[in-house]
Amino acid sequence: MIILKKAVIIIICLTNTMFALSQRTWYVGLHINPGTYQLYNKNDWNADSTLIYPVTGKLNTITIGATTTYIWNKHFGINSGLLYNYCKQEFFVKRHWADPDPLVYYNITDEFNYLKLPINFQYSTNNNAKHQFIGSVGLLTSFLIDYREHFLQKSTGFYSEYEWHNKTGTAISVNNSKAYYDKFIYNRLLLGINSTVSYCLKFTDGWKLKIGIIGEYDFTNAENRKAKRIDNNALFWSTTGIKRYGYTIVGGERPKTHNRSLGIFINASIPISIRE
Repeated sequence: MIILKKAVIIIICLTNTMFALSQRTWYVGLHINPGTYQLYNKNDWNADSTLIYPVTGKLNTITIGATTTYIWNKHFGINSGLLYNYCKQEFFVKRHWADPDPLVYYNITDEFNYLKLPINFQYSTNNNAKHQFIGSVGLLTSFLIDYREHFLQKSTGFYSEYEWHNKTGTAISVNNSKAYYDKFIYNRLLLGINSTVSYCLKFTDGWKLKIGIIGEYDFTNAENRKAKRIDNNALFWSTTGIKRYGYTIVGGERPKTHNRSLGIFINASIPISIRE
């Protein structure tokens, strides 16, 4: 939290400084960003699918929302926005070719819904030109709205299916019993970084169309290690549970888990305030 507070103070100070400069152009726009997503922990099955046979997976994410950009001279600007982000990770551990049991199957699906607030500084080859190349980098704050995880494992004579949704866990395969937690098992507030590289086309009426590549990385631990099961006060991440079978931890704690994604984006924006 101390790091987050310091980052907010720095952002506010820098933003006020920028607004004190002679204003040029203020843009608002719409943003869409499909891409690939991973909830990464080096101890999990999904960490190195090329090394753990026969793991396969599906990764995807989509982000949509509104953006705002302030341009104050030929090269520099600052941009932000309010974005809705849906990301899904699904991976499978299927039967090894040498396993005699034909029913072996293991599957985990994660779904996250975030509200995101990026604050980026950007550099353009020429903000007044028709054709521009723009790079940006900055902080990314993410708030977890909703979370769901589905777990399925089966083999001959064995079947286990469970689902976690926010603070509730439901055993689908055994009597539909539930477990309740005092907090989300994933952290509600994350702090990270994001960066873009894009081509921008500026039209004669001032409209801008940007197409580029965007990368995001949350350096805050995604897992909420303080979440406790209400009936027995046990910490969720200290028990044998989901997603901890890829590698064995010897004499150490579970490594931190991070959200990371890479994708393409399209942004269309219009000037709403111009001052020479």
